[in-house]
Amino acid sequence: MQTARLTIFCDGGVGNRINSLISGLAIANYFKISYCVHWPENNWCAAGFFDIFRSHHPTSTLSIKSLRGQFKDGVVLLHDHIASEALNVVYGSAYDYESMLDFEQKVLSTGKNIFYYPAVLPKWIPFELVHKELENLDFSEKIIYEVKKFILEKMAGPFYGLHLRRTDLNVGLTDHEVLTLVTRHKDKKFFVCSDDPIAESLASVHANVHSRQKTSYVSKKESGRDWIAQCQDDDDRTYHGNIFRGKDSVIQGTIDMLILAHSDIVGYSGSTFQSMARMIGEINPLVSIARPEPFEFFAKSEIKKRIDNGLISLHDFMKMCAVVSDQFGRPEAITLLEYYYEKCADSDLPFLLYTLGVYCLNDERPRMAAIQLEKLTVMQSENHSGWLHLCYAYLLMNDLGLAGKAYNGFKASRSESMSDYELNLLRFVQNRMGE
Repeated sequence: MQTARLTIFCDGGVGNRINSLISGLAIANYFKISYCVHWPENNWCAAGFFDIFRSHHPTSTLSIKSLRGQFKDGVVLLHDHIASEALNVVYGSAYDYESMLDFEQKVLSTGKNIFYYPAVLPKWIPFELVHKELENLDFSEKIIYEVKKFILEKMAGPFYGLHLRRTDLNVGLTDHEVLTLVTRHKDKKFFVCSDDPIAESLASVHANVHSRQKTSYVSKKESGRDWIAQCQDDDDRTYHGNIFRGKDSVIQGTIDMLILAHSDIVGYSGSTFQSMARMIGEINPLVSIARPEPFEFFAKSEIKKRIDNGLISLHDFMKMCAVVSDQFGRPEAITLLEYYYEKCADSDLPFLLYTLGVYCLNDERPRMAAIQLEKLTVMQSENHSGWLHLCYAYLLMNDLGLAGKAYNGFKASRSESMSDYELNLLRFVQNRMGE
């Protein structure tokens, strides 16, 4: 069954556009259907297709506004409702299929033209098909030259990558977190790239940090307004994004993305720019270079966003806290635990109170530890470890009266099964209690 034509529409920033491009090509080549790549030059990306690539595909620069009304009789698969309004069609999601077979049965079988515009990779398209298209994607000679030149001259040997998305999203590590990371790991080499020259310059003052001297950066579409101001783009669509990415800034950003692809990327910016760099690094690096040993790193700002969005389990959160404690110090982990405490499910409270108490004790804050552990023992009077740590906290505060009461609580709830750590703590407590 052959569809008349597949229109692969690539819009947004470079990361979004490549997602649409390679997934659309995966569909076209898998089902052997004709296609055309639409790559409009607009405020989101003023660079043309052949400014970035030398791949040979049938292409067009037609804007979404110019295509309005042309797909009313076709199948339209989109990233968001705003795109459907621009096309004057009923919204249809590009992400709602279960598999390639499901897509074939529901879409290809109609024999209708398809307008395809996702901004992220649809999960129903197998990764191996997408990866194959990415392997075959040739970047321009100018871009490849600049990537290789910078890596060979400035980044010889393994290095770590930091992507600092500022302007419209302001995600990734904060400037303070970057400072902490690069100063704590002076033995490691870092490459920093950002859409904000100030973020790059703040990081690059350190001897172990490198960034490129770019000729241009992202600018505001409407000067004097916030980066996230609600604005009309070049196609009269309204978004919260006051963005203009000129031709040269897009090329400069693409060079950064491909350099970043050769690093072990630290942290998550939540940007398709970074996720595309990761994927390129895994599939199609331009320079043969050794990768450094990966090390775990989680920024507080990133973790808080995951908590706010309900995208983190208690188990994963505790692992991240341990890493934060190691990378930034125990007080930073404690502030995260307190943040999670305010938003966590009731079933997680006992474990969280216990953990907070232990962290505070290890940070020599017995009074704060006692507050958390008191709450725990009220909720779970049978929690022998909670009572034991509460007794220890009171002893550190030299309050023998309250320590005695907590010790009695421990004896009443004591379990036969105790860890070596608990047994060692018990010996200390008993010694201080005169037993």
